Amino acid sequence: MTKVFLNLTNGLLYTGAFDGFIRIQSCHCERKCWGKVIENIDNNFLMWLALGKDIVVVDYSARKQVPRALYQGLHWIWYAVQKSWGLPLDKAMVRGNDCSSYFEGQWKLLDKKEVNKLKYFRKFLNNPKFPQIISGQTNFDGDYELLSNLAKAL
Repeated sequence: MTKVFLNLTNGLLYTGAFDGFIRIQSCHCERKCWGKVIENIDNNFLMWLALGKDIVVVDYSARKQVPRALYQGLHWIWYAVQKSWGLPLDKAMVRGNDCSSYFEGQWKLLDKKEVNKLKYFRKFLNNPKFPQIISGQTNFDGDYELLSNLAKAL
């Protein structure tokens, strides 16, 4: 059973069926606010991830084929859950660069509440795997009237 999560806000442009929302903010990634990325992860997303369900995260960007929230933020989340869940660590590859040592340093800077949020889901582990990504470019980035209307029409 695949679970599809739309990353707010541009993920609302997706026209297929979906199961929920997630908010990985590109600005948090740009500012290296990794604790805020963890703080904002949806509990439904973490539960389905821990249970090993196939997960797809959808997002769009004005300038890139894959938005920063997905090519950097989703990889950071995956690194953090692997650490907190005691899983073998994959190389943290971000745009072809191994960021494992950087992410390890950032992991050590997380607050206890952020780490505990992730650790909570460890008891439900059932072969979790990295989420799939659906992404692309859009001309509607920042068109909040359109995006709001799409949300209201759900």
